[in-house]
Amino acid sequence: MPPIRLAKAPVAPSRRPNCQLDAYVRTKLVELKIIAGWTYKQIHQEYLSIPIGTIKTTINRTNQRIENETSPRSGRPRKLDEDNKLKLLNAIDTNLRITYENILATVDHKVK
Repeated sequence: MPPIRLAKAPVAPSRRPNCQLDAYVRTKLVELKIIAGWTYKQIHQEYLSIPIGTIKTTINRTNQRIENETSPRSGRPRKLDEDNKLKLLNAIDTNLRITYENILATVDHKVK
């Protein structure tokens, strides 16, 4: 008969898969590696919810970040920026019977 396992595995804080690390955690990981001289394995044992591959890439990409900001994602640029979206909403709020042509004119026909 196999022995009964009484000890439970440590519970790591829940973390969404594929989510980004916030700036505080990134800074903490880099400090532990560079300043404190910890290994990746030691850092992973401290932060069990973060995969060791994520720890490695986060530390290796430190020099690429400007002021510890998250890099912008690739993809098609937005047609309307926040100012144009606000213009549209304000135009609709002021006149509920606004025509399609007048709506397009408020954003200089950037969208169809």
